[in-house]
Amino acid sequence: MTPLAVLQHVIVWLPLVIGGILLIRAGLKGRRINDHPICRRCRFDLVGLGALSHPATPDTAPESGATKEKVIGSESRSTQSHPDRCPECGTDLTGTTRRARRAVIDGERRRRWRFIVLGVVLLLAGLGIGFWLSYKPLAKFPWTSWMPDWVLAEMVDSPNPGRASMARREIQQRIRLQSFSRSAAQRLAGDILQWQAQRSRPWKNSDGALLELFHGSRLITSEQWTMYARQSLRLSLVTRTCVEGGQSISWALTHKARLGSAARHTSTSANSPAYEAPIYLRVEPLRVTIGESEFAAAPEATSVTISVLDRRRAILMSGDVQHQELRPGRHSGTLDVRVSALDDPDPRRPPQDSQPPIVSWIERVPFTFTLLPRGVSCVTPISDPLLRAEIVRAFVYEITSQRSELGEPILVGHGYGNLPIAIAFEVQGNIIHADGTIQPLTFLPILADEGDPLPTLRSSPLPAQITNARINLRLRPSPEIARGHIHRTEIWGEEIILENVPITNIDE
Repeated sequence: MTPLAVLQHVIVWLPLVIGGILLIRAGLKGRRINDHPICRRCRFDLVGLGALSHPATPDTAPESGATKEKVIGSESRSTQSHPDRCPECGTDLTGTTRRARRAVIDGERRRRWRFIVLGVVLLLAGLGIGFWLSYKPLAKFPWTSWMPDWVLAEMVDSPNPGRASMARREIQQRIRLQSFSRSAAQRLAGDILQWQAQRSRPWKNSDGALLELFHGSRLITSEQWTMYARQSLRLSLVTRTCVEGGQSISWALTHKARLGSAARHTSTSANSPAYEAPIYLRVEPLRVTIGESEFAAAPEATSVTISVLDRRRAILMSGDVQHQELRPGRHSGTLDVRVSALDDPDPRRPPQDSQPPIVSWIERVPFTFTLLPRGVSCVTPISDPLLRAEIVRAFVYEITSQRSELGEPILVGHGYGNLPIAIAFEVQGNIIHADGTIQPLTFLPILADEGDPLPTLRSSPLPAQITNARINLRLRPSPEIARGHIHRTEIWGEEIILENVPITNIDE
């Protein structure tokens, strides 16, 4: 905002404010309506209630000129009638203090309400116009650049997202310029660590990125950085609620990483390094304990590293537990995993196996399941007349003949509906050619959860491209297919038949 613009704004609204204040003052002072003595405190009229002092004695020496006039004026004032104390409020009217000398007002005044009303209108108009002209320029003014470091540290937790974002940007700018104080950084880092430890508090990646920036600029202690790494991972284990007798226990390890955003270098020069230092988390499964027995975890990978790029992936790894001596019933167990936090300031280079961790610990993740007797299925087929119409409407496929990645001709079915219930189907089809011949064809099984879109159909390879043909599809419920999924315990239990579905050759 230029000085000329500021002057123009002031010329517009400042006279209205000044004029309104003067009018309000004149209205409150009021108009004098008589010359009676009035008590300043309670506004009581003191006229005719007694003399203030005695008249002068006869043997007083005569005075000259100005002295005589002064005495005459004094005598005229002394003859005004009011008592030594106000009969209404008891205020001393003849004392020697400054307050007592000003205790009597010469003349009663009456307030001018028109002046007051007009002054209030002008004052409000001036303030409104001034606010309207100055709001946007003041909102754009970089107030945060004038704030001390400790105030910016307090603003990071502001409930106003815009104010908190401005504080973070200003802190990052000061860190790049090496002007942010170490004490304020350590104090803010302590607050961020408390927020990170609270499981019920939503985590903000920007808070983690700020602490990582403090570490990269060497503003926090090594103990704070170690605590940040130790609190950066929340693990949970998901298993099937029920497991059929003789089947392995399938598990999936999920995580929530409470870290900063993607790492990036923010150094301004070689002499002033400042960067966001990422943390790599390495998770290694050790063993599964159910009751007093230990089993091998049998994961899909011996270890998984959570890097900057894949920290948002929920499932880290999955595996199976082969058990033999467990009896049917409800069981509880734990999966022991070793978590290592690795410090690597260069996001372009993955951590090395020989690199010492910042901190390493063993996390014990609990889980529960129910083991059913042999021959009892843990997947329940559902047959509901109310859902049958929705299932029929959801199964709408467009079958196309195309080539796979290996160049083999296959049939692909694209669905457009949403499922009201989980499904697990074995799919078989019969192709009806233009000459009336029928060719059987097998499709890959399809599996989907409630609310998911209709899964894509993919057939086995065809001997040749198909043109001018139709297909009949038969989908059979398969609890065996659903058993391999951790969450799925109920599926649609009726067959679905789709007849005379046209096949489109996309090469034509």
